[in-house]
Amino acid sequence: CSANYAGASFFNTQESLQISNLMSSAKYAGRISSYISLQAFGEQVLMPFSSSSIAGGNTIALTNVANRIANAIRGRNPQRNYQVGVGGALRSPQSGTSTDYALGFVGIPYVFTLMLPSGGASGFDPPTTVISSIGSETFYGLLEVPLHLIGP
Repeated sequence: CSANYAGASFFNTQESLQISNLMSSAKYAGRISSYISLQAFGEQVLMPFSSSSIAGGNTIALTNVANRIANAIRGRNPQRNYQVGVGGALRSPQSGTSTDYALGFVGIPYVFTLMLPSGGASGFDPPTTVISSIGSETFYGLLEVPLHLIGP
């Protein structure tokens, strides 16, 4: 087993198949302005592309919003220190991520992976006593995306 196992084929799980169907549906074409993948282990706001250290999309706008997310979370919990950067530069390069698909194939302009705080024995299971606070601070970080989209 590998942490970067890409699966037997494209969209080989029901979850990934349904997400791709929704994102690429003609019903929503051009109407989805942001996509955020939430994952555990890291305190990072990652921008595409995960397979490379080279950013995709409008790097200036993505970096601006990613910094807003990190700063909003830090504003709620000063102990948080989210790194902001390109997924393939801050982490081991990965292929087949939903965020790379959302930006590279579907063309959704504001795409991020938010790596939530780690904890527990494996790093992927924070204690139940902190889950509520992680959820609350994360909400305020995520709120920065629509606030950016609707403007001042």
